Amino acid sequence: MNNKPERSTSITYAALAYLCFVIYGSLVPLDFHAVPWNLALQHFGAIPWLAMDSISRADWVANLVLYVPLAFLLMWAQRPRSSAGYWAAGSVTLAVCVALALGIEFTQMYFPPRTVSLNDIVAEIIGSVLGVGLWLLIGEGIARRFAHLGERGDGALAAAFVLYLMGYLAVSFFPYDFVLASNELAARLANGRDGWLLSPAVCSGAARCTAKLVEEALAVVPLGALLAWRWLRVPGTARVVVAMGAGALLGVAIELTQLFLESGISQGASVLTRALGMGLGVAVYQRVLAQPMSARAWRWTRVLAVLALPFYLLALAVLLNGHRAHWLSWHDGLARLQEVHFLPFYYHYYTSEAVALTSLLFVVVAYAPFGMLAYLWRLGAVRRMGAAIPALLAMLVAMVAEFSKLFQPSEHPDPTNVLLAALAAAAAYRVLAWMSALNAPSTQLHSARQRAPAALATVSAAESQPQPGVARARSRINPLALVSAGILAWAVWRYPLGSLWLAGALLAYAVLLRRWPQAWLVALPAMLPVLDLAPFSGRFFFDEFDCLILATFAVVGWRRRGGRLAWRLSAAAWLLLALFTLSVAAAALIGAYPFPALDANSFSNYYSPYNALRVAKGLLWLLLLLPLLRLELDQDAARSQRLLTLGMTLGVLAAGISVLWERAAFTGLLNFSSDYRVVGMFSGMHTGGAYIEGYFATALPFVAWWALYSRGTLARWFGMGVFALGVYALMVTFARGGYIALLLGMTVLGAGMLLRRSGSLRTTRIMGGLALLLVLGGIAWPVVEGSYMQSRFATVQRDVHIRTAHWQEAIGMMNDGIATQLSGMGLGRYPETYFWRNTQGVRPASYRFVTQNDNTWLELGGGDALYFEQIVAVRPDQHYQLRFAARARQDQAELTVPVCEKWMLYSSACVWQTVHVGNTGGQWRHFVLDVDTARFSKHPWYAQRSVKLSFYNPNLGTRLDVDDVSLRDAAGRELVHNGSFSAGMDHWFFATDNHLPWHFKDLWLQLYFEQGGIGLALFAALVVYAFIALARRWREAEFPAPALAAALVAFLTVGVVDSLFDVPRMALLFYLLWAWTALRERHHLRRSVRASQRAQP
Repeated sequence: MNNKPERSTSITYAALAYLCFVIYGSLVPLDFHAVPWNLALQHFGAIPWLAMDSISRADWVANLVLYVPLAFLLMWAQRPRSSAGYWAAGSVTLAVCVALALGIEFTQMYFPPRTVSLNDIVAEIIGSVLGVGLWLLIGEGIARRFAHLGERGDGALAAAFVLYLMGYLAVSFFPYDFVLASNELAARLANGRDGWLLSPAVCSGAARCTAKLVEEALAVVPLGALLAWRWLRVPGTARVVVAMGAGALLGVAIELTQLFLESGISQGASVLTRALGMGLGVAVYQRVLAQPMSARAWRWTRVLAVLALPFYLLALAVLLNGHRAHWLSWHDGLARLQEVHFLPFYYHYYTSEAVALTSLLFVVVAYAPFGMLAYLWRLGAVRRMGAAIPALLAMLVAMVAEFSKLFQPSEHPDPTNVLLAALAAAAAYRVLAWMSALNAPSTQLHSARQRAPAALATVSAAESQPQPGVARARSRINPLALVSAGILAWAVWRYPLGSLWLAGALLAYAVLLRRWPQAWLVALPAMLPVLDLAPFSGRFFFDEFDCLILATFAVVGWRRRGGRLAWRLSAAAWLLLALFTLSVAAAALIGAYPFPALDANSFSNYYSPYNALRVAKGLLWLLLLLPLLRLELDQDAARSQRLLTLGMTLGVLAAGISVLWERAAFTGLLNFSSDYRVVGMFSGMHTGGAYIEGYFATALPFVAWWALYSRGTLARWFGMGVFALGVYALMVTFARGGYIALLLGMTVLGAGMLLRRSGSLRTTRIMGGLALLLVLGGIAWPVVEGSYMQSRFATVQRDVHIRTAHWQEAIGMMNDGIATQLSGMGLGRYPETYFWRNTQGVRPASYRFVTQNDNTWLELGGGDALYFEQIVAVRPDQHYQLRFAARARQDQAELTVPVCEKWMLYSSACVWQTVHVGNTGGQWRHFVLDVDTARFSKHPWYAQRSVKLSFYNPNLGTRLDVDDVSLRDAAGRELVHNGSFSAGMDHWFFATDNHLPWHFKDLWLQLYFEQGGIGLALFAALVVYAFIALARRWREAEFPAPALAAALVAFLTVGVVDSLFDVPRMALLFYLLWAWTALRERHHLRRSVRASQRAQP
């Protein structure tokens, strides 16, 4: 090895960068004030020597220390080779440093917050001299150590460990403000910051205290590994004991030294943490570095790392927000934004050097795990990205953390932390990349890393080679498919709209699946937004789409397939999915408790504990469909992905057609001034919600993908047309969140296409993309410019205030205790919780079915508007007779009975009648009302309006019983189904005008409310895993990674303003996209690993 390596330009760049940092740090906060030149010279010529106490001496030492690295780096950049060279380099370095010190001190005359004194100039000159002297003493040794870092073997590790030890000691004693007199020492020992076990200055809170102790232990782990590798020759457990003793001695030395530092903090627990850290370092060396890891061990290391991700995020949230007492309102929090200074290191200037360094190190340690986890999952394999991905992830999390501090009175946001988070994550990533590139024979570090993927590539060669026909080999009948078929038969038999037509449709679908098993990849996405007849059937716990899923599993999964499938989830993905499933199952049990006896209300009311089962369906359906998806991908992955994209496109077409009907019937296609907002076939919107815009924003990226990447011209034009229809349908929802989601989704899609291989961007696709943009803009412009949308934009601030206040109140309604914070209130329990605990005085009207003596009736509780309704075949210009029986026990009891042209939420041309029921003494009173539909309008056959008969109890505190409802036309034909309520909810439905009592209005907070912090953290891990998987497969030609990324971004964007998982089909949509993203072919992974190994020098 050359002991005199050539001068590296990187050192020159480092010296220049540090020089810029010194200049910038010396002028922060850059508050410039003009001063006449002659006056500035006059003042500079008379700058004073300030008397120093122990506090100001710390600033003086900090100035001194600031110039030591500068002089050292300048000497290193020159790298003298002779005695004369040393004199020349030293003279140049001192001249530069002295000139810089004088120039900065003079410039500080124009920045009044800075203090100008001879003290600073003297400190900076002394620091410069020390820097030159330090180079003369150890410079060549440091340079040689640094040169070793670019090599492989023991030398590189030795250099890294030595440099780390020097850095560790330098940081431990910073800012070197030693006491110099006995009275100063007495005052230092009496300041109350020290503790025999724990320091009150450090351990004021459990979270911060724990983080500090863990940080101290982890900081000496590399030193323990160094000790075990280089010097400790004792075997086994004795090596750990000796290392812990050395760590304890190091801790004692550091903690005793802290007693002589003015800003020092000494505590006994730090001795123990350093002892434990050294022991852990030895264990790491023995278990990981000294011998190669097996393939299984390496896989499980990565799995455990990902498993730790949600707990890391949860701990990070606790650490960053651990001191909050309460949250400010949205308005008050945003008002604080004007007080935030975005200048880097602005807030570090206004605190002491020790506090500034502690804050900086805390941020670095807090966000460095992003880089570690990113490298473990080989994000570096994504070309041209490398450390940028963990840096961006850390920046996003830091931005959220700092933004949240606006709403905490005791905290203030520091934008510098965002920059530090990115640098910490990128640095951690680079360090691990450097370590993995080593090939040290003593430690086997790189060989362990290399052998693990190699073992992955060679384990079970038979497994890695898919055998034709094995996946389709028949075995015994799948019992789950038998159970599904039984449930399906029962559901069809009990179907209120006619068992015959549903059975016939499902039978035709089953025949189709027997002939083309992959057809479900088209059918399910296409039917998801439209196969929802709850407004007609009254079945919203278990509907037609659920029947379709059961039919799919019963037919395609009827027989088990033998052999192993190449397409699978990774161990980490399986683990995350399994843990999240356990969280959902636990939340479902909590929500369903105390498991009341089944009756007509069990599966027909959101207040029922069994609402938890309805909410859990989305994940349950994914678990049923996941094996089928693996099977189809194993048969033909490219075909399966095309079929799924086609299914999403057809779903947008079907949903768009339903919107066209709704617009044509109720407003007109081009009326953009009406406040009517479409809901399509999403019956879940009868209590409000953002499901229709969430669906369109999520599905439209696939339509755009189909339009751009389909092989036939006709298919591409078809995609263009469906895209135009979908954009129109989304725009007429007048949903601001949906607009933002579509914009973000299309941006991600376009950027993703540009980042793929250049060969995929043909001229036709570029032109097609421009055409899609024109379609989007041409449709969106007139809607956005319409008077109603303008009024929506004008109320953004008011609506944000309402929404944030709603979130705060909803969180406040949760039970107290750590159990609820961790596991939540249970699935589907929000409506009932709001009913009983809201502080707004809002009591939604209610309904339930009561059965006595074989007679069932409807009980309506008074309160906020809730319309219990049924679609009836009423025509314009006709006379109808409405009959019903009612009773009550309150004198003020009234029953409002509107008959309106209405689809879901908006009514028009109503025949509105109210009857006074009064106190009937428990006896039924019979009422007869005439309904004249002269006000109803006539429409073409393709735009016929639906008509609903509704019942509503407007008086809070009253209860009404209703029974024997009958609506007959002039010919005496009965138009009401199940008017006796003997079949419970069949044919009946309900709608409400106030949506907040039914929805949390935020997906993330909904998860926290229902599944607690554990469920929320696991869901966040699923999301992170999905985007990591997409990044790894971004450039695969047949894989629509940009469309999937755009869809997930759009879904999560709408999730910020609405709780999309309230509707199971929306949850299933997300989970299907996640599974599509996470599934990957095993031998394809192995080929990529082999290719990356061949590419290594």
